[in-house]
Amino acid sequence: MCAAGSAFAFETLDRLEPSSAPDYDPTADLQVLKEMWFEKLTASGESLYPCSTRGVRRGPA
Repeated sequence: MCAAGSAFAFETLDRLEPSSAPDYDPTADLQVLKEMWFEKLTASGESLYPCSTRGVRRGPA
């Protein structure tokens, strides 16, 4: 169980090298990296966001 104020670790998993093209939009490349790492971490049994309450309803709807 997670307690308020508990410590966390921040780790860089990958880097996206900046493009020299002035009109480059990294959105699609970042989405691919995100999906790749989510797949890799969930396949290894890593718990993603174990303390998150995002999307959890509280009280009457």
